[in-house]
Formats: sequence, C-alpha cells, structure tokens
Amino acid sequence: MRKPTSVLIALLLAVINTVQAQPANIDSLKNVWSARASGDSARCLAAQGLVVYYLGVNIDSALWWGEQEIDFAKKTGSSYLLSSAMKDKAIAHQYKGEYEEGLALNQEALQMLGKSKRDQILASTILGNMGLTYSDKKETEKAAEYYKKALALKRILADSIGIARNLNNIGLVYFQDNVFDSALVYFTHTLELSRQLGSDFGIALSLGNIGSVYLNTKQYDKAITYFNQALELKRRINDLRGVNTVLNNLGNTALEQKDYAKARAYYEEALQVGRQVGDKKYLSDTYSGLAKTYAGLGEYRLAYEAANNYAVVQDSIMNELNSETFNEMEVRFQTKEKEAQLAQQELTIARQRMLVIGAVLALVAMGALFQFFRNRQRLRQKEAALAVQLERAETDKLREIDKLKSNFFANISHEFRTPLTLILGPLEQMLSGALQGDLQKYYRIMQRNAVRLLQLVNQLLDLSRLESGRMLLQVNRCDWGSLVRAIAFSFESLAERKQIRLEVDLPEGPQYGWVDRDKLEKILVNLLSNAFKFTHEEGKIEVNGRLSNDNKLLRLTIADNGIGIPAHQLEHLFERFYTTGTTEEGVEGSGIGLALTKELVVLHHGTIEVESKPRQFTRFHLTIPVEQAAFSAEELGLDTAVSPPSGVVPILIQKEEHHASPATDLPMVLIVEDNDDVRNYIAEQLSGNFHTVLTKNGKEGLAKALEIVPDLVITDLMMPEMDGMTLCRFLKQETATSHIPVIMLTAKAEREDKLEGLGTGADDYLVKPFDALELKTRINNLITQRRLLRSRFAGEVVFKPSEVAVTPVDEAFLQRVMSTIEDNLDEEHFSVVELGQTVGMSRSQLHRKLKALTDKGPNEIIRDMRLNRAKELLEKGAGNASEVAYMVGFNSLAYFSKCFSDQFGMAPSDVRKR
Repeated sequence: MRKPTSVLIALLLAVINTVQAQPANIDSLKNVWSARASGDSARCLAAQGLVVYYLGVNIDSALWWGEQEIDFAKKTGSSYLLSSAMKDKAIAHQYKGEYEEGLALNQEALQMLGKSKRDQILASTILGNMGLTYSDKKETEKAAEYYKKALALKRILADSIGIARNLNNIGLVYFQDNVFDSALVYFTHTLELSRQLGSDFGIALSLGNIGSVYLNTKQYDKAITYFNQALELKRRINDLRGVNTVLNNLGNTALEQKDYAKARAYYEEALQVGRQVGDKKYLSDTYSGLAKTYAGLGEYRLAYEAANNYAVVQDSIMNELNSETFNEMEVRFQTKEKEAQLAQQELTIARQRMLVIGAVLALVAMGALFQFFRNRQRLRQKEAALAVQLERAETDKLREIDKLKSNFFANISHEFRTPLTLILGPLEQMLSGALQGDLQKYYRIMQRNAVRLLQLVNQLLDLSRLESGRMLLQVNRCDWGSLVRAIAFSFESLAERKQIRLEVDLPEGPQYGWVDRDKLEKILVNLLSNAFKFTHEEGKIEVNGRLSNDNKLLRLTIADNGIGIPAHQLEHLFERFYTTGTTEEGVEGSGIGLALTKELVVLHHGTIEVESKPRQFTRFHLTIPVEQAAFSAEELGLDTAVSPPSGVVPILIQKEEHHASPATDLPMVLIVEDNDDVRNYIAEQLSGNFHTVLTKNGKEGLAKALEIVPDLVITDLMMPEMDGMTLCRFLKQETATSHIPVIMLTAKAEREDKLEGLGTGADDYLVKPFDALELKTRINNLITQRRLLRSRFAGEVVFKPSEVAVTPVDEAFLQRVMSTIEDNLDEEHFSVVELGQTVGMSRSQLHRKLKALTDKGPNEIIRDMRLNRAKELLEKGAGNASEVAYMVGFNSLAYFSKCFSDQFGMAPSDVRKR
C-alpha cells in the first residue's frame, strides 16, 4: 500500500514538542545537563532537548536521555515537568517498537495532569501520541479512539493547528486500514481547515495525502491532479523534502500506468532534489523506483546501476547509524567520568589515570564486542525477517480469505433480502386488503423475484455438492448443436425487451458429441445471464460454437459489447467468494455464478478463459471434450434423444418504470435505490401522500438532493458509485441538506450495521424485507416532528438559531443568515438574491432550507428582522417613523406603516406613547 504524502512529517508534528526539538548546539545542552549549578529544572529541559535530538539519530541514546529527564523532573517536584518527561521517553519507546512500555508511561503521565490549560494542552499531545502508538501496532480502532479524544480536547482549547493535525492523523488511520472513503473525508476536512488557517504547509500536506488515496484506489487522473497541486505549493515554500516525496509519488503513479517515460522524468528530478537535501533516506525510494522504471524501458544497465545505488544507500544509512551508536557510547562514558571527577576531587592523580586507562581499555573491548555482536545480530535479523515475512504472508492470505467470505455472505444476504422485499411486501398488503394498483403487475414482480430466489438456492446447492464431491459427471451422446441453439434462443424474449441483438452462429445440421446436458445447460445459462445483465440496450450478444479440426473438442464463445471488466479483476473472476462489486452502471452480481461455472467446466474436463476491455467487449471462451474416450466408464451414460433444455429460466431484467409525481404541495420524498423493482414499489406505496423523486445511486441522489432540497430522503445502503453511508454523511455535512431527515433502507440486518448507519447521521433504519405501512408511518413521524418544530417558532418575529436548528450545521447556517441580514438592514435593495449569494445557495435552495427550519421564507425573515429592529429604534427614540423606516431599509413610509401595524398591532407613531 502506498503511504500518503509527507506522512513522516505529519507524525513528527503529532508527537514532538518542538520548542527545543532542534538545539543550535548539542554540546551546550550537554554542558547545561552536566553542570550542577544549572539547577534541576534547567538540567531537565536540557535532557528534553537531547531526547528530541537523539530521536532522529539513535533511539537507545534517546531512551537514556529520557530516563535522565525523568530523574531531574522528579527532583523539581513539578507534576507537569514529570508528565512531560514521561511523554518524551514514551516517544522513544514507540520509535524503538516497545509499544507497551510507551503506552504505560503515557497512561501514568495522563493521570498526573490537572485541569489547567497548560496541563490540558499536554494531555491532548499525549492522547495524540497514544493514537500514533496504536496505529503503529495496527490496532486501528484504538488509534482512531485516542486521536478523536485528542481532537475533542483540541477543539475545547480552540487549537486550530492541533485540530488539523488530529483530523489528518485520523485520516491516516483509515488510510492504513484501507478504508479509503473515510480517509478521504478526514483529509478533505484537514485541507479545508488548513486553507482557513492560510497554512501552505498544511495545504500541501493534505493535497498530497488526498493524492495518495486516489493512487491507492487506482484513480490515477485525480491522484496526478492533487500531487501536482501539492508539488506546486511545496516548491513555492521551498520544502525540498516534500518536493522529493511528491515527485516520488508522481513517479509511482506513472509506474502503475506503465508510462515509463513520465516515471523516469519524475524519478530523475526527485533524485536531483534528494541530492540537494543531502539526506540519504530521501534517495532510497527514488533509486528503487528508477530501477523498476529503467527495467520497464529495457535499459537494463541503468536499472542495474539504480538497484546497486539503492543497496549502497541502504548500507550507508546502516553504517552511519552504527557510527553514531559508537560515538554516543563514548560521550556517555566521558560524561559519567566528568561527574565522578567533580564529586570526588580528593582522589589522587594516579587513581584518575588508572580510571582513564581502564576506560580506554573498556572502550576498546566494547568496540570489539560491539563489532562481533553487530555481525551476529545482522544474521539473526535476516533469519527473523524471513520468518516474519513467511508468517505475515500466511496471515495475510488467511485474512484475505476471511474478508472474501464475509463479503460473499454480505452480498448473498443482500441478494436474498431484496427479492424477499418484493414478494413479502405485496403479499402482506394483499392479505390486509391495502394493495393498490394493477394486481397482474404485482403477480409478475413476485414471480420474477421468486424465480431469482430459486436460482440462487440452486446455485448454492450446486456449489455445495461440487465441494463435497457429490456432483458427478454423466455424459451422453446427443446433438450439442440443437442443445446450445435451444438454450440461446430461450433468451430471445429478454433480448427483445432489452432491445439487444442476439446472434447465434453454429454449424448447420446435427452436431453429435458426448456432453453432460445438465452441466452444459447451467454453464451457458450463467454466461448468457451475465452477458445480458452487463450489456446496455441496443447492444449485441454473440454465441459461437465450433468443433476442433480433429472433432475431439467443442469450442464455444459467448461475447458481448457491454461494460467490460477491469484488467485487475480478470485473474480473480472465477474465484469462490470473489465479487467485482457494483459497477458504475449500477449492476451488481451475487458472486456465485462464475465460480460455479468454472467448477462445472473443470468437472467436464474442460477449460474456460475470459478476455475483456472496459466499455468495449467481454468474451468467455469455453473448451470441453466431446469424444467418448475423454470420459471414464462411470461418467458415461446412455444415448438420449434431443429434447428441449429443462430448467432454463433466464434472469428477467425489468425495465424501470418512472413515477413522475405531479408538482403539488405534498411533502417531497427523494428515493435513492439501485434496484428498479424496489424503487418503483416504494414510489407506488407513497403515491397520493407524497411527491416522490427517484434516483438509482448515491451520486445521483446527492446531486438531486442539492438541487430540489426534499423534505425526506429514503436511501438503500449498498449501491454503485456512492453507497448509502457516504450519501448520508455528505447530506449531513452539506449546509443545504443538513436538516433533511434520512431513512436508511438495507438488507444488512446486523446490529453493527445499524449502529454504523445511525452513526453517519441517519434518522431511522429499516431492514429489508420491510412493511410498507411501517415505512409510511416512520416517514410521517419524521416529517411531523420537523413540522412541529417549525410551528413552534413560526409566530415569533426573532428566533434563536440554537433552538430552531436540528444540527450544528443548521445552527451555524441560521447564525450566518441572521448576521448577513443584520449587516444589511439599512440596504433597501438587499434581497433574497444577495442573501443566497452570501450563504452560497440558489434562491430555491435557500427558500426550501429556511421554510424547512423556520416555516418562513427568506423574504419574511428579512421583513420581520427589519420590523423588529424598527421597533427597537422607535422605543429608544432614535428617530421618528419616517427616519426609522429608512434606517431599516424601507423606501416607502406607507408600506412600512402597514407592515408594522400588521406585525405588532399598532402604528409606528404609537410606540413611544406606550
């Protein structure tokens, strides 16, 4: 997995108190620490500076200085300094991979802190460090928990930079956990806040992180756009390390696209920048990328040189680290020696010389031992690394299988519950006598979904029999040409309904061979059903069959010019538990059909291959033996006459029926559901009571919600392009739609799924199959609650946003509306258009939003606030009626007097009298 841009910088910001992170002179800090006259506090702070320095040089040295910092902090008697010292040593433990020790120190440090602002600032830093530790331990839930605790404290402290840092770190957690949608949300928040702060560094960091999300999700064009924006900023602020990192990421992107020329240009520029930086760590990744790029270009000599340079840089980094370790051992000894001299001046010169000689001998011995143990440690590390790699590979494989199984059963649940909704819903209404509409239409919907359920059950049973070895091959001599032709033409009615051209190309006359009719039938039905499912209207599907030259093999090809399959999915297409997910066109599969098809082909001693190009074509090539000698005696049956294929039931694909509700004053409900039958069924159940608008995926639903601002949204959970969770999250974050109640409708019945849905801001959650009456009742309840809230404030001239608003977003919106109106009360030409431009909404969006929250349109609110200000001015004697009218934006005294009388039941001139 590719890491986000500048991750190292972000993490260092999260854990290091940089007040003394880069001392100008390390020797001066050591002198302060070793001088007793400096005092305990000064020696403690000097040790802190040395901890920070050695974090980037030698971790063991950083730990040693951390212990010194704790010792002197204890002598000061300051709980704050002691907590800070424990925090610093905990960082060193974390750098070394000693996570439990670091966590224990941080917990102890937290318990000593009080409620003062200084203590709370330190507590927020420690909480962030604990989040980082759990992130390094791959315990992502714990990491997110502690980052969010730190974020909450930063918000209380109004620390905008700290807020941005923790938002970024939460994004990193989700990124490391491959939850890229959530990572993108947090990185986007970080970008917005960085722009508000005017921090070019923060903006560049966030742009790079967003680019890394798109790189990992293979959205290369978007990745390149964000990386280029980050690169421009980092060059502007002269952040050479950041420039090197972004250039490497651009090189990685080009390498993924196999655009080796671009990759070469990026990596070679990154190499130049890395040399300017002078830090070998920044050359390592560049040489690695160059080696792969040169190999892709066929320039193997350059590839070898780049790979060799990579190895040299790595060795150099290790040698520098070892040199620093040895030098630090010498420094420690000299420091202890100096302390001994100061404390024991009465020792004789001879004894001092003996100590020096002993020290030199000890250093020589330590150096020899160090070299010996270093070589032995290297060998052990290589062996341990190999063992860890093998164990990790096995663990990753098991984890991948578990994840595939979980996805498989989640998809199967969805596949079962959706047809059940369209069977049980109409049946329950028939039993209660509440069904409205064409009965024959509902009978056809129920039959179609019952057939779909039967096919799913049969496919699962077939997979089970294949796995247990209970499904046996039984071949007979028959006319395979007639069989294939009959199966293909059983899809003719479906082809006509979808306006797809079905072409069958088979040899003329009888074509005899040995095949298992039942297995071949299931194979072809699955392949043709897939072709029809993923081919647009007015597309083309071809079935082609021929015998090999020696008449021993039957070669069949099923081709279509539909949406195609991405190249990275082709190798997994026939794997059990694997699904490609929903496509951009809104079509999804159960994940059973092709796995069953492959196993049936293998059972028939055949092979199946696929080739595809997205948005151009897909071709399945099937080859099976048809000569008698290819099968064992147990697999051979009797000759049979040709009969029509049995059990061929093509999957019926219903065309969407559009329900265009007339424009009335009925509450407007937006239905976002990818299944045509379910979408139409919900719309029919709500007709007459609600004005319904239909969309088929989350992306379309979000656009439509922003356009029309409905009274309520019903959304499915599992949808193409944008799922229900993401849609709900965006709706609640957008100012124009944050007030709209959302009902989540899904086939996922687990408690965790329900809690996750409600956690995104959904107001209610219904599991398929659902009761239509219950759905209508819940819709009415949510809309009625909003209406009661509006009516409570409808009669008031001025309202408090905190009382009217449903969410914090709404409260901020109303505050901005009132503030804008207040600032323009004396502007007679100030209107709804200017107000909408200020708050970033169209006139219609603003009207529906304010009516939903206050039961008043924008014109009413502007007029009421002007009248209320006029009354205040008149009561204070700020002028006569005519003067006050012009002060609050009325250009007609007569119209002002009429509005004032209507609002307050008295003329403006009577205010002073009262």
